[in-house]
Amino acid sequence: MSGISSRIDALALDDIAAAAHRSFDVPEVLGSALRTALEALSRGAAAPPIEGGAICLCGGHGRGWQLAAALGLEPAVSASLAEIPGLFSLDQPAGGGEDSAGAAADGARPLIVPDLEGQMPALAAAVSHGWRALASLPLPDGGRKTAGWMTLLSCTPHCSTTGDTVLLSRVGRSVGHAIESARQFQEIQRLRGFNENVVQGVAEAIWIEDGGGRIQFANPALEALLGYGTSELIGRH
Repeated sequence: MSGISSRIDALALDDIAAAAHRSFDVPEVLGSALRTALEALSRGAAAPPIEGGAICLCGGHGRGWQLAAALGLEPAVSASLAEIPGLFSLDQPAGGGEDSAGAAADGARPLIVPDLEGQMPALAAAVSHGWRALASLPLPDGGRKTAGWMTLLSCTPHCSTTGDTVLLSRVGRSVGHAIESARQFQEIQRLRGFNENVVQGVAEAIWIEDGGGRIQFANPALEALLGYGTSELIGRH
């Protein structure tokens, strides 16, 4: 039985990183990262393939972990992965909630279960559907928190090596960074929209000029004050 690290090379890691950073839409980032990880980890013929996986993200406000993406898994198995607080917070007391969700990233580490048979009663759903091996990796948010976990499943038991832990940590950091970038981009877009609505709705005339004194932006109040439309004001001194 070969380890996970025997299936993946630097090029495959680049593929996973590129797929994860291809979009700023969080669901799309999750789907691309999960799909590419499964494909990359199943390339090597010397080891059993990784056939299914899921990503769970921190729900926040005491909501524990929430299933955010799944591929190749039965619904019952996907749901069970978000209901195992001990699996997602190895250095925290079991029980979920804020004590486990969002555990410190520097304490979270990949969890590899080479053979699920007889392991973790909470994984009974996976075993009953024929899944035999599991690897779960933390997705750091770029700071000291774990934004989520990617869990990969195989129908064939496999051995675990030190290289597997190092590899999964690298994959997790790459995907976690992509998720955080997408979230930050969406927050910037939200704030931009909010600010534009505020500026457009105030009664005071507001305009923005470039370095040459030409108008680059004008709100409705300035249009009403001067009697010109936006298209007529833009570019004027």
